[in-house]
Amino acid sequence: METHSSICGITCGLGGEVATPTPRMVLPASKCPATPEFCSIAFRAARCVRINDVDVTPVQALQLANEIAGRNGVGLEHTQNNEMCEAPGMTLLSKALHFIYDVCFDRGNTDAFRMYSRHVSSMLSSRGFVERQTLSSLEAIRHLTADVDGVVDVEVNRGEVIFLKVSHVSRPVKLRLTKIMTDEELEEVFQPGDGTFGDVQW
Repeated sequence: METHSSICGITCGLGGEVATPTPRMVLPASKCPATPEFCSIAFRAARCVRINDVDVTPVQALQLANEIAGRNGVGLEHTQNNEMCEAPGMTLLSKALHFIYDVCFDRGNTDAFRMYSRHVSSMLSSRGFVERQTLSSLEAIRHLTADVDGVVDVEVNRGEVIFLKVSHVSRPVKLRLTKIMTDEELEEVFQPGDGTFGDVQW
């Protein structure tokens, strides 16, 4: 029995005695094209603004992503609640965006983003979207993702979204690697008289 249907996807409850319904948005892997499809997705402030060099609004982005992912078998899941969920466009866009986050976010940003996202998700499920804490969390997410810009190239093939490359990233995170000291430098540091372990009188 269908419990939800929108541009974001379709959810069907699976009864124990009812046969599994035929997916409406996502082709099964056996019917997907044998040739993989390549897709370029551009993001600005973590929002999809262009797909395959075509400028799109948020609604157009979801519609086009639904078409691309659906005909390639992406976005069909079965939940623990005995439901079948079809969300091809959301799956494609979210996976592509995740590849951008990996380049733009350091660990601190990632932890903060996950915390705020979990809170927003829980409030949405309890219909608390207009609560002050939800709106403030959304504002924090917008601030964290303000500089998440870039283009992701992926291969879509038989239910899989395969990463190819990321380009045109405006502010990639800069990794601060600790300098590895040579043996000679270590010998210079650990000399008698500098307060290290060797100076302790037992």
